Amino acid sequence: MPEVMIRAARADDAEMVQSIYRPMVVETAISFELTPPDLDEMARRIETADESHAWLVAEADGRVAGYAYGTMYAGGTARYRMANLCNVFWQ
Repeated sequence: MPEVMIRAARADDAEMVQSIYRPMVVETAISFELTPPDLDEMARRIETADESHAWLVAEADGRVAGYAYGTMYAGGTARYRMANLCNVFWQ
């Protein structure tokens, strides 16, 4: 079993994060997105994550094997203004 290290995500993790997320968007119904974000958008999401929520990656054998992040729920009503989502993706 490889040793897994959890650390804060960096913009240069975007390519690996995108490679994990893309099949979830294209091949399953578990994502709220219809089109996978491009590399620049994924890097932007990682870079801006610290403004309100954590974005973490799990490294195994020196490569990103998964990631997790929190985000505000985009429900658009005052009822959900304190609601948050937590997402975890593993390769």
